[in-house]
Amino acid sequence: MERWEHYCENSYDCMRAVKHKWYDPNKLKRPILRLFYCDVSSCNYHVNNPSLISENARNNLFYGKTKKEKKIVRDHYLSPQFISRFIYDNQEIYLNDYEKFKQLFYISCSVIIVTQDENDALALLTKSDDKNSIFNILIPTDKKYDHVGIKLLRYSGSGKWTNREYKSVPNSVLSIPSELLEYEKQYLLEEGVA
Repeated sequence: MERWEHYCENSYDCMRAVKHKWYDPNKLKRPILRLFYCDVSSCNYHVNNPSLISENARNNLFYGKTKKEKKIVRDHYLSPQFISRFIYDNQEIYLNDYEKFKQLFYISCSVIIVTQDENDALALLTKSDDKNSIFNILIPTDKKYDHVGIKLLRYSGSGKWTNREYKSVPNSVLSIPSELLEYEKQYLLEEGVA
């Protein structure tokens, strides 16, 4: 069993143990949504690595003079907390079939290297207020990177970032399950509404 599979199994067991709380109006959603997120985040950034970096993040690594200027972050382009919501709303499928759960967990581990500013801009595209049961998405998952202006590069090679090769790729290279895009429609705000 690989390292990530231990976290996946743990997440599956924990989510199954608390799934009854999902529909309880007296329980906050965030604590149980975080279970999946924490295990995805803990299993390493090399799991299901698509070898993608934003052009701005690459430029930070190439031309940044200070540690702050060189800062990069890893963005889970499929938000683990949103995937968690999807799983709880479809628990009869994903919390009763470990193999289906495992597939979602694995793709949720994918990260794209971006700048802190890009990551902050992406975070603004989701609005949630657990206390008032509000959850909204401003831009569909498959359009977030375009909306924020992120240009992706696929990198190859290893070692120093300046020694690697980069090739421009369209943002459509990101693998997003169609059932997830369909599911998120219920949370999308109409354009211009916030």
